[in-house]
Amino acid sequence: MLRISKNTSYLSFLVLFIVLLSGCSQSPKKTEIPIQPIENKIQSVPLASDLSSKDEYEFALDLAGLELNRQRYERAEGLLQKLRKIDREDTRVYRLLAQVYEAQKKRIWHWSHGNKSINQLIRR
Repeated sequence: MLRISKNTSYLSFLVLFIVLLSGCSQSPKKTEIPIQPIENKIQSVPLASDLSSKDEYEFALDLAGLELNRQRYERAEGLLQKLRKIDREDTRVYRLLAQVYEAQKKRIWHWSHGNKSINQLIRR
């Protein structure tokens, strides 16, 4: 009887092991997401068509600030000069222009001092 119970326990262990092993070997099916062409998602009407002239002005002012943050001083200055012609009383334009000029002055100062130190090294 001991032999039968031993064989039964081995057999039950073996069956359990095979069941668990077969469950692990099955990989879940990948669900496919349908891909739609990009052309269908592009809007036919431009986004800027709904902007009023005041909204366009505010957008251009924000763009000038972004150009200043990205250190594109010539672009920011040109845009701010155009905005200054539209509204000469907007103090935000003058503040941004001052920041552009200050940043350009610092850049020129660093460039000129950097060149002086390089020239001094070359002379030695």
